[in-house]
Amino acid sequence: MSTARAPGHGNGRALALTDIELTSPSATIIALVAMVLWLFNHVYQGIHHDAALYSLLAAHWIDPLPYARELFFLSGSQDDFSLFSPLYGTLIAWVGLDAAAQAIVLAGGALWILACLMLARSIFGPVWLVTLAVFFCATINFSYSPNFGTFRFNENFATARSLAMPVAALALAALVSGRRLSALVLAAISIALHPLMGIWIPLLAVARVLSEKWLLAAAIVLFAAVFGLSLLLPLESLQVMDPEWIETARASTPNDVFPGGWGVLRLSDILLTVGILWLAGRVGSTRHRQLFLRLCLLTVFAILGAQLSSYFWPIRLVIQVQPWRILWLAELMAIFALLDLLGVASVVGRRYLFASLGIVAVAWGLPEVRPWIPFMALLLLSRDSSTRWLVGGIQTLAARPVAAWSLAASLVLMLLPNYWFSLELSGAAVPGTWWADFPAAKGFLVAGGDGLFFLLLALAMQHRTGRWIILAAALPALIVSARLWDVRGGAFRQMEGDYLSAHPASWISSLPLRGGDVLAWPERALETWLVLKTPSYATSWQAIGIVFSRPRMVEVRRRLERVSISTLPDQVDISARDVAITEIHRNLVAAGHDIRNLHRYGQGFATRAGVGYLCQDEVLDWVISRWPKAGAVSGLRFDPGAIYGGPQYLFDCRDFRQPGLAHG
Repeated sequence: MSTARAPGHGNGRALALTDIELTSPSATIIALVAMVLWLFNHVYQGIHHDAALYSLLAAHWIDPLPYARELFFLSGSQDDFSLFSPLYGTLIAWVGLDAAAQAIVLAGGALWILACLMLARSIFGPVWLVTLAVFFCATINFSYSPNFGTFRFNENFATARSLAMPVAALALAALVSGRRLSALVLAAISIALHPLMGIWIPLLAVARVLSEKWLLAAAIVLFAAVFGLSLLLPLESLQVMDPEWIETARASTPNDVFPGGWGVLRLSDILLTVGILWLAGRVGSTRHRQLFLRLCLLTVFAILGAQLSSYFWPIRLVIQVQPWRILWLAELMAIFALLDLLGVASVVGRRYLFASLGIVAVAWGLPEVRPWIPFMALLLLSRDSSTRWLVGGIQTLAARPVAAWSLAASLVLMLLPNYWFSLELSGAAVPGTWWADFPAAKGFLVAGGDGLFFLLLALAMQHRTGRWIILAAALPALIVSARLWDVRGGAFRQMEGDYLSAHPASWISSLPLRGGDVLAWPERALETWLVLKTPSYATSWQAIGIVFSRPRMVEVRRRLERVSISTLPDQVDISARDVAITEIHRNLVAAGHDIRNLHRYGQGFATRAGVGYLCQDEVLDWVISRWPKAGAVSGLRFDPGAIYGGPQYLFDCRDFRQPGLAHG
């Protein structure tokens, strides 16, 4: 592939972008402000989302015996390939789950700021570019899933990703700076924490030393080898997932595992990411073109591989590796690539910088054409005549200041209403109830004003007086943001303070539960795991990760169906499974849900007859219900407090299996 030159852009001028050192005081101020922005934009909301599962994994590592019968560990789990649970479990043993979870999230945020600062310093020289890059990284929280799914940047709950992603970014910074040994060590740590996130750094390192032709050849050979061996070798990991398994997994994890079909795939954003990386790989700073271009190609290959395996030939290994996860790295680096292009424009001349900022503003205001702008620029720059036409147009416009300022003013007036609306939306999206009466100001000062506020800060960082003013404002802001970071209410803090506590509440000691007993408390699955420290019979959380194990998928579905049947009204004969399942499916279809989506099962409260129905399953030992009596069996009353819903009743399933006892 030929390399186009930016207008007036010579190699010597491009290299000048990276020969300016960032002073230590400036780096400290940038990191301090970035941490303030991170705290404001990513408040802590407790043990929720994937943090629940990672807490269970850590509890299992601390003491595996009580969880030996837990369904989530049937046929193993993804935790077998990660060192996060030993790290997290050790921290929990020292300070408790509540404090450990907050420490992981905070450490992840701080590491992310450090990684982005190091990466920015390795790519840019001017302070204003470093500032912009770090501030954007500190505030981003959009989804990098291929279809607006679960996974987001800067998650505010504790998972292995909290540490694996910033460590991988640190590895990339070391790689870009030429510190290969440090990059290797950091990449290994990231892979050990979360293999699916960290593996892309060594792959990118390999891609950087290959020519484009050899990289393309390697991708083709890898595709052919994987898909060919799946036909020739009886290896389990290379077998194609059967239709029942793949369709259940696809319906139950539509936003987590599979990239998505036409109309679902986040194609515009992916095209924009690829286009920016490609453009920077062609006309960005000479030193980093290869990095951006190789990442662009890797991203294209990974997305194509994910699509082929997901919808045409679902090989277990490829589906489970989830190649689309490269998007976290590609979208992060697209930010740096865009700023690199702005830096090149600033070196070429101030006119080109203003023209580039104008193009960015137009792209921001026209989302329909935004994905195509990098490709249009590539098309223009690939033709010498078009390049000369572009250069001549800019020079002609610059020679007529009135025309240039009129065009700029028209652009501002055109975009101003949408910009104000965007500020209000951004401000409303910033979590926390403080400053709610001024969403536009909140969107500008806290969310960054779609980059405009960050640009003003970046320009101020160029001057000593500006740095001191920013520092003076950042110090009290850090105190305020730290105090406002934990937004949980008092009841939730109290509840999560009991999770994996070494000193269980008094109501727990009154229950005759034995360690490792399987308990059905459908509306309190998390408390079953972390407060009672015992296996949960069935919860939709257990449907996460079914792509890694077909036996677990089958058993999760069976149990969740039983829980759903237990909630049916008395008019339905729940002892006739076919009748009950038909009723469940009819209700799901009426509500617009896919009957194959396991997350739609297991919701609601068991009826009196339902308690007895659940207990007919031999794997279940106990049921907690709001009913004091189910059939002829009375439950043991206990009161965990208002935060758990008040008085509850514990039923021993052995009582329902005795001859002569009704369970309806």
